Amino acid sequence: MSVDLLGSEPVFAALPPSVLDSIHDRAMDVELRAVPEVGLSFDVVDGLEATVDVPHTLCDDDRLGVVSVSEPPVVETFAAHFRRLWADAELVLG
Repeated sequence: MSVDLLGSEPVFAALPPSVLDSIHDRAMDVELRAVPEVGLSFDVVDGLEATVDVPHTLCDDDRLGVVSVSEPPVVETFAAHFRRLWADAELVLG
């Protein structure tokens, strides 16, 4: 399994060092990169599905739900956006 995780700098800065150490010590192919701000929370899984968090309108720290999309053009749009962010992100672990 391979995981590429892009997060905001404040999120990674708030993690206890033990979390990154634990990820590093496991025999997994995980790379973490950070950008100043992510903006939209989304996932692309195996290039086949994209999920997008729907922010909660009354609580900034919560989400109302998740929308899952499997139409190839939409998934590719999210994947391309991820690749652009990833290319400019700073390596945190990997």
